[in-house]
Amino acid sequence: MDKWSDKLEEFANDVEKLLKSVREFVEFTDDTINAAGLSIVTDLRYRASCLKSYKGQHRSLEIKTYLHELSKEFGEHFKNIARCLSTFIHIGVPSIRHGQKRENKTLIHLSTVATFFSAVTATTLQYSVNQTATTLSRVVNGFWFSSLLLSSSAALNTWLILTWKEAH
Repeated sequence: MDKWSDKLEEFANDVEKLLKSVREFVEFTDDTINAAGLSIVTDLRYRASCLKSYKGQHRSLEIKTYLHELSKEFGEHFKNIARCLSTFIHIGVPSIRHGQKRENKTLIHLSTVATFFSAVTATTLQYSVNQTATTLSRVVNGFWFSSLLLSSSAALNTWLILTWKEAH
């Protein structure tokens, strides 16, 4: 019984972690989840601080009654959070999926464009390398090599991002 205040504090920390994780989805924002979560976090922390002042007295009938009444109050918080999470599951999860698919399509398009530029640069470089060696042709070839390197790097970087996003 003496660990109630610690457990309430730990639960408040866990709810804060959940809220932080939900806020990381930029594709879906819902202030009701934040409001409900912050409400329960504030209440949990307040009740934990109140219980700390009665440390060692948790076996008394008054404290047991107080804890029992707390369960009723937190029941309302849990119902509110359950409603918010239900909305999140029905509306937020499909929105997040759609946003992530759209983002993946954008990355695939970027990779395709970068690969196309790499092919164009490589083809043009084949014709440019065989020209007579003048200062201007060396500079132009240097730019072609730089272009090939950058476009190949962009394509590779895009595929690495896609692979990393799928793994996480």
